[in-house]
This record gives sequence, C-alpha cells and structure tokens, in this order.
Amino acid sequence: MQLCSAASLDRARQPSTGPKYSSRPDRTAWDHYVGIYVRSQGSIRIYREAEKLLGAIDGENFRLLARQLGPGEGFDFEMIDVGSGRFVLLSDSSALEELPPEFKPTPDGRMMLVIQGDPFGIKQ
Repeated sequence: MQLCSAASLDRARQPSTGPKYSSRPDRTAWDHYVGIYVRSQGSIRIYREAEKLLGAIDGENFRLLARQLGPGEGFDFEMIDVGSGRFVLLSDSSALEELPPEFKPTPDGRMMLVIQGDPFGIKQ
C-alpha cells in the first residue's frame, strides 16, 4: 500500500488550467505580416491594434459568404499567435475558426498568407 502526503493530495485536487505555453508571441514579427493580401475573390487586410493582430475581410465573394452567417458576422477577426507564423482565428463566425492561417515568406522575400495549407495571396 502506497501512502500519499497531504500536499500531493492537494496538488492532485487542483483543476488543470489548460495548456502552458513556454514563450510569449513574437510581436515584432507581426509587423512583417501587416498589409493587404489580395486574391481575385477579395482581400484580407491584416493590421495591428496595440497588442492584438487583427484582420478584416473584403470582397464581394467574401461578403456573400458573411451574409449567410448573419448580420455583422464574418468580416473581422482576431489572430492568436501559436508560434512559427501560425495562428488561430477568433471571430463571431465559427466558420472562420476552421480556417487556420499561416504566414510564409516567398523565395523573393515577400510574405504570403496561407489558409488551410493553400496560398491565399501575397502581401501587396
């Protein structure tokens, strides 16, 4: 029979607080991501407000999709940095949560926005 100390029992009773991240986001890299990424169906504007990286969708095809989501949804989102140029989107639309974005440099040094593994556009 194994005995446990009171301290180890108290630690075992404490709820988990979720995943622990070993580092903070590299916000200096965000400046390389800020800009407009254009495609024939529309564009996505990536911008900063204080300590947040945000995005806004523009273009008729995107607006048609957003209209189906409901009034005022699907146009703006926050990007949560998970490291190495990868992000998770937070928005009023659950449809955007299924589209994890990633930023990758092109061979000529420009920045490309990749959504679900497919190139969306190159920063203008």
